[in-house]
Amino acid sequence: MGTVTRITRARFSVGLFVHHRLFDYRGVIVDVDPSFQGTEEWYATVARSRPPKDKPWYHVLVHDAVHTTYFAERNLEPDTSRDPITHPMLGHLFSRFENGRYVKDQRSNLRKRRRTRFPTPTLKRKGTRPQTFNSEKSI
Repeated sequence: MGTVTRITRARFSVGLFVHHRLFDYRGVIVDVDPSFQGTEEWYATVARSRPPKDKPWYHVLVHDAVHTTYFAERNLEPDTSRDPITHPMLGHLFSRFENGRYVKDQRSNLRKRRRTRFPTPTLKRKGTRPQTFNSEKSI
């Protein structure tokens, strides 16, 4: 018999507005983890309501703040105001506000990589060509 894989479905998606039930602030989701991805120390110190670790957790830009935060799904509800949020990282993560949500432009990982020529060292030998390096590092 094979193994059973539990599939977790996230209630919210990237770009949606949410309201934190306990702390009464709103924000926009920038990333979703299928389960808790933090450290045990962080969970013990910060997650005082002890939300489940096996449910989705969300990375959120907090409205009228400069920080991001990490929320358990059970502490979130839809923010029905649909008013845009204010956060300094907003323009770095989303390209536009459309139909009541923020939208990212999708970029293909298969795009042609740009090649950059870097200056050769001062010990360059006559007649040698500069080396070409890939300007993007693979992760």
